[in-house]
Order: sequence, then structure tokens, then C-alpha cells
Amino acid sequence: MVSKIVLLLTLLFRNVFLNPSDTDDFSVLSTSKNQAKLQLTVNDPSFVRAELLLEIHTTLDALKESVNNLQNIKQEIIEEVENVVEEKISIYEADLKEQLSQTKTEILSETKENVIRQLTEAKNEMTIQINAVKESGFSLYSIIEKKLIETKDEVLDKMSNLQTHFTNLENQLKETKQQIVAETKENVKLEVIENNFKIYDTELKNELDKTKKEILTTTEHQLSLAKDEIFNGITVGLLKTQVKIINEVQQCRTVPSDCKEVQRRGYNSSGIYNIQPMISLQNFLVWCDMSTRGGGWTYVLNRFDGSENFYLNWTDYKQGFGNLSGEHWLGLDHLYELTNSKPTELLFELMDWDSKTVYALYNRFQIGSQAEDYKIKSLGAYNGTAGNSFREHDGAKFSTADNDHSSTGTCASSFEGGWWYTSCLQVDLSAKYIKNPTPGTYYQSAINWNEFHGYNYSLKEARMMIRTI
Repeated sequence: MVSKIVLLLTLLFRNVFLNPSDTDDFSVLSTSKNQAKLQLTVNDPSFVRAELLLEIHTTLDALKESVNNLQNIKQEIIEEVENVVEEKISIYEADLKEQLSQTKTEILSETKENVIRQLTEAKNEMTIQINAVKESGFSLYSIIEKKLIETKDEVLDKMSNLQTHFTNLENQLKETKQQIVAETKENVKLEVIENNFKIYDTELKNELDKTKKEILTTTEHQLSLAKDEIFNGITVGLLKTQVKIINEVQQCRTVPSDCKEVQRRGYNSSGIYNIQPMISLQNFLVWCDMSTRGGGWTYVLNRFDGSENFYLNWTDYKQGFGNLSGEHWLGLDHLYELTNSKPTELLFELMDWDSKTVYALYNRFQIGSQAEDYKIKSLGAYNGTAGNSFREHDGAKFSTADNDHSSTGTCASSFEGGWWYTSCLQVDLSAKYIKNPTPGTYYQSAINWNEFHGYNYSLKEARMMIRTI
């Protein structure tokens, strides 16, 4: 019995544990089971134990397979979780980007509104201070003028009293004269006495007139000096206030005020830049010339190929038109803002069809507002090679065909442009562009500068530029 059990265990040990790689587990167990069946009976306890070991081994194999399946399932779950996590991260990143974009837009909008509000408040404050200075200045002027008038009245009263006194003296002299004449009527010296009285009367009147003139001259001179002192004080006060406010506003701005400031910030290439003059509440685009005569010039007008029509109405010239990279007109509103924010100089560059170039430089330039019809209020000293033809237009108002302020009332329509016409022109850079003009031909409307080829010559190129001083 014992020998049979040992035999069975030996077979199981050899087949299962010593050579598991020769056959699969199921075959080994099946072989062991058949051998055991050949040697054992069903009722033999050793056979039962062998069956139990076989079942245990089968269970272990099933467990191993389950472990492998669990590992595979675990790997699949990990991969699925990674995919879900990646998808969630992508969705979160997209949402985060959208939120950041919205936040950026809100911040920019809020910043712009704050800047506009600060500029508006600064402008209102400047207006209040200027009005206060004006009121205080004119009030002081009124007081001093009143005092001077009172002083003048007192002087006139004294002069009147002096006149009365002189009149009394004259009457007394007349009475004395009559008495002397009555007493010395027969005296041979009567004629000499009368002559002496006449000389005395003449000298007395001359002295009286001289005194009157001296008093009036002194009074008027004092009044003039007082007026000049008052107005100079007001002007200095207004300028100081304006400079202070401009400096405060400038600190709040990030946009340069003109092309000169663009250049100071390190931009040395000619091109389109965004600027905002000191008295402007909005920024706008301009062409900045960074190469001509030291750079920092803002184009007002550019003509060189006839691609742009300049025979337009008042609104077009007010707002500006054309292509900043090509032919264009800056706009009268922008020109007013630039020339009234800081002292400005003016430059014209001209070219004929033989490629000869000339220039005209004016060291001061300023125009009025729309209410003043953009009148040229200041045109400084001339320097250049083109001739001082533009001087004729100093003080002229701007004109277009639908709003002509020239002396004839028809200059804009006659010469087909918009310009500071007088009666009518010495210079017209907004007239019709003539391509390849015939030499010697008379052109009614053509880009011209009188002292550079005359009225009838059509120039090839013309530029008008301004720069802060």
C-alpha cells in the first residue's frame, strides 16, 4: 500500500515538478492520472489523493490564467484612463485658452476706457484751469484798468483846476493891466507895458499846453505798460498751465504723439506708424519719413503718380483720403491737432520731369480749427531753393468746390482741388495730376509752384510734410 503511494507521488513529482517544460500541465496530470488508475482501484485512498493533487494543480493553472487576464485588463484600463486624461487635459487647455482670451479682451477694453476717461478728465481739468486763469487775469486787468482810469480822471481834474487857476491869473492880470493903463494912459511907457503883457500871456499859454501834454503822455504810457504786464502775466500763466497738463497727459499715454517722438523711441525706418497728438482723444495712422533732413517728418500730402483723385469735397479734405503708402491727404482735423499740440515746421519737396528737386522750408506752421475754416494762422521764415511762393497763402482759409472761401469764390472749382486759395494761387499741390505733360503746353489745372517753372508747368512729384520743433 505504502509502496503504491510512493510510486504515485514519485510519478507526480517527476512529471509535474522536475520536467514541466516537456509537456503542458494538463498532459502531465492526465498521464499521471492514467498511470495511477492502472495501478490503483477507485476505492484506493492513494488514488483519491492523486485526484486531489490533480485538481489543485488545475486550480493553480486557472489562477495563473486569471492573473494574466487581470494583468491584461489592468493594462487596458490604464491605457483607457490615459486616453481619458489626455482628452480631459485637451478640453481643459482649450477652455483655459478661451478664458484667457476673454480675460485679455476685457482687460484691454477696460484699459482703453480708463485711458480715454483719464484723458477726458485731464482735458476738462485743463479747461477749468485755463478759464480760472483767464477769469483771474481779466479780473485783475479790469481792477488795474479801473484804477488807471480813476488816476487819469484825477489828473484831468487837477488839470481842470490848474486851468481855472490860470484863468483867474489871467483875469487878475487883465484887471491890473486896466488899472495901469488907466493910471498911465498918458505915459509914454504904455506901449512897452502892453507888449510885456502880451509876451507874458503867450508864455503862460505855452507852459499850460506843455504841462497838459506831459501829464497825458505820462498817463497813457503808464496805462500801456500796465496792460502789457497784465497780458504777459496771463500768457505766461496759461503757457505754464498748458505745459504742466501736457506733461501729465503724456505720462498716461503709450502711443507717441508724432513721428518725431516715434523716431526718439528708436524707430528709424520710414513707414506707417500709430500716433496720437497731445490735444487729440484718438490715435490714427500716418506715414513717417525717417530719412529726409534728419527724419521725424509726418506726411500731409504726397503726389507722384496720379493714382488718387484730389478733386474732392470739404468732408474728404477734413477727414483725409488716399493710401498712406501711396498718394494721400492726411486730413485737416489731424493737421490741426498736430500743429496746435507742439510748435511745428513745414517742408515742401518738389520734382520736375527732368528729375530736378527743390525744397521750401518754413520754420513755423500752424492752422486754425474747423470753426476758423482751417485758416493758416502762422507761417514762419522761409529757407530753400524752390522760392517763397507759399508766402502768398499765409492767412488764407481752406477751400473746396463745395465750400470755397477764396476771394473769387470759384478758385477750388476752377483749379479742381482743395487748397488755401487766395485770388487764386501762387502754389497748388492738390490740382490735377498731368502724366507726361507736353512742354510749353498751358494747363489750367496742374500741380504747380509759381517760382519753380511757373503757373502752367505740371510738376512730376510734390510732398508736404510737418515736424515738431
